[in-house]
Amino acid sequence: MDQCSPLPRNAAAGSRSARANLALEKLRVQRRWRDGIAEISLSEARSDSSA
Repeated sequence: MDQCSPLPRNAAAGSRSARANLALEKLRVQRRWRDGIAEISLSEARSDSSA
């Protein structure tokens, strides 16, 4: 039973890694968002030049 749930004993380390994962995910999302904005502005510039 102990092996099934290591979380209670190691709660501090678990929350620390979870927080680190959250920070990493936030960074990844921000980067993806920035890339999306760049793509949108690029396509807008393209349609402007063609118009």
